[in-house]
Amino acid sequence: MHVKLTIAYDGTGFVGWQRQPTGTSIQALLEDALAPLDAAPVVVHGAGRTDAGVHACGQVASITLQRTITTDALVRALNFRLPRAVRVLSAEEVAPDFHARFSASRKSYRYRIWNAEVRSPFERGRSWHVRDPLDDAAMHEAASCFVGEKDFAS
Repeated sequence: MHVKLTIAYDGTGFVGWQRQPTGTSIQALLEDALAPLDAAPVVVHGAGRTDAGVHACGQVASITLQRTITTDALVRALNFRLPRAVRVLSAEEVAPDFHARFSASRKSYRYRIWNAEVRSPFERGRSWHVRDPLDDAAMHEAASCFVGEKDFAS
């Protein structure tokens, strides 16, 4: 059974997506949560990797299971075993050649700046706090370099 997972997580306190020798990663949490659900260890392939402390609102991953389970039951079982900071939002059965990383057609990243004297405590860990005024014209000029289709494969 080949499955596409869509995952959201608050990356605070995690070493990032990829399993590391030390610290807790999102990939390790998912693989550990999947272990009791299948007859063999399950490898989770992510569409990309996030760094330590980075959050995701729609990270895609792919898995292959030896057993058959409904996607609804899989979501419930994983969320039962995962910490509250990590949620599987959906699961859908996909073709055997689907791979989260190689089948991805686009990725979106959001970088946020909180531009005020005082940052809201709810923005802590979710934005870069800049107290000084920003040069909007210079920022728009610099951002124009990113407009259009780019190949970031390297």
